[in-house]
This record gives sequence, structure tokens and C-alpha cells, in this order.
Amino acid sequence: MAALIGWFPEYVAIEERVERAEKQKEIACEIAFDALKRTMTPILEEKGYMNFSFSTFKETAHIDVKFNGGVSISINVGLLEDFLDDTMNVLQSLPQF
Repeated sequence: MAALIGWFPEYVAIEERVERAEKQKEIACEIAFDALKRTMTPILEEKGYMNFSFSTFKETAHIDVKFNGGVSISINVGLLEDFLDDTMNVLQSLPQF
């Protein structure tokens, strides 16, 4: 029991480091998601798309773009990756609506 008690401060320090790292990832994803929406919304609107949405779950964002006739596309974006240029290229390649 004494050995466990002696190890407890080390355990707490490890737990705090893991929690801090997770919080940093969470904040980075929130910032990246905001940048994604602010950057991609004007591109879609400029092309005439008004029926689109952004959503996020953990480290992935989703862009859903709906066309007429029940057709839609969904783009998955890794928020911890270097995604802006590739996502911009995909959206800019969409036809005018």
C-alpha cells in the first residue's frame, strides 16, 4: 500500500498532462473548424450554393452540400491536418449553381 501511495503523485502528474494535451487538441479543433467555416462559406455562396452545412465530431468536420434532385456531397475534413488548400480546391471545382 505504501508503494501505491508513493506512486500517486506521479499518476496525478501523468493524468494532468494527458488532460492538458486533450484540451489543447480540443481548442485547436475549435479554431480549425471556425477557420473552415469562415473560409469555405464565401466560396460556396459565391458559386450559388445556399443549401450547405458544416458539422463537427471530435477531430473531423463535415461539409454537406445539397444539389437539386436529391443529390448531395459530403466532404470530411481532418481538423488537425493541413486541410485549407485541399478543401478550397475541392469546393472551387464545384460547378456554378
